[in-house]
Amino acid sequence: MARATLERTTRPAAGDPQAEALAKASGLDEKLVVLALCWLIGLAVEGVAAFGPHLVDHRATPAPKVVGGLDVGPAEGPRAGLERLKREIIARGGSLQAENREIAALLGVSPGCASKWRSQWRKAGEIVEKKSDGRLVLELGRRRLKAVA
Repeated sequence: MARATLERTTRPAAGDPQAEALAKASGLDEKLVVLALCWLIGLAVEGVAAFGPHLVDHRATPAPKVVGGLDVGPAEGPRAGLERLKREIIARGGSLQAENREIAALLGVSPGCASKWRSQWRKAGEIVEKKSDGRLVLELGRRRLKAVA
């Protein structure tokens, strides 16, 4: 049955109709045109794989932001954010007065995320939070960072 179906099918005149048409139009050998098309497609695939993310999204590899010697790229989780915030509090003499959006910018996260993290840190006793003139005043809590050698 399969043999009868195979024998009834017509075979194409060329293995690659586009290559046959291009070979006739250009006067080149069909095998050379097939090779050139395969090479061109492979080059296009490699180009998209290598440069596609950079062409589509300029933020694919963001440059790290450093302000005043402090890396202000996104904190990788609440613990890294807490360490960054505590170091900033220590650098400012034990007290940091800022608005939530400024703290979020320091941590490299959204204001909502910064607020959530601050709430967790307050409950854990990592920071003490007060308000002064409508701004947050953050100080170190009862738990301290370990000294870095």
